[in-house]
Amino acid sequence: MTFDELKNHIWDSANKLRGAVDPASYKDYILTLLFWKYISDLSDVERNKILEDNSTKDSDKEYIIRKNKYYLPEELHIGYIYDHKEDDNLGTLINDALTNISNYTRIYKGTIQDVDFNSSTKLGETYERNKLLKQLLTIFNSRDMKFNKENINSDLLGDVYQYLIGLFAAGAGKKGGEFYTPSQVSELLAKLVKPNEHDSIYDPTCGSGSLLIHAAKQVKGGRVSLFGQEKNSQT
Repeated sequence: MTFDELKNHIWDSANKLRGAVDPASYKDYILTLLFWKYISDLSDVERNKILEDNSTKDSDKEYIIRKNKYYLPEELHIGYIYDHKEDDNLGTLINDALTNISNYTRIYKGTIQDVDFNSSTKLGETYERNKLLKQLLTIFNSRDMKFNKENINSDLLGDVYQYLIGLFAAGAGKKGGEFYTPSQVSELLAKLVKPNEHDSIYDPTCGSGSLLIHAAKQVKGGRVSLFGQEKNSQT
């Protein structure tokens, strides 16, 4: 999957939301689904690496898989929810899965913002809401949109994330400045900081984190520790 392919798939999901959801809310739903798709595929990649490891006893593999820091139980995988897309309570299933990911997996605690996929105010009544959610899940669970062992650790996700944040900021107009710093400005600031390998980098008003991402890219291999704070959880 290339940058353009992923970008087009995700923008297709934005088109599904257009007219049904306030443009200012696009990013909340789409970026949450993108992150969920990524960590679901990451769990699969880690699982397959363990299963293919001939140096590990077969009897030990399932235990090692469950102890992997990226492991997601089946019921929290986006593919599992896709298989239940015909359920009447689809929005609740998504909400519960995302909440449980934060509670179950320490590494993801606090990374998934409070986005309501069961909101009648933002997504319509049950029939319209479920129809829209099924369309979105179908896009994000398609075979063509899959992170694999070749691209799971690349800059692909970060590049697409920044591209989308820029588009959403443009669509949000003046409000976009609350969560997005133009890429050129972030890149310049990151170069001025001149981070080194193993540095800790902190942004007290990180917004969507674009400056931190650019700072990490200044270090070969991205071997830095990133920390950010943001009082507005909707950014």
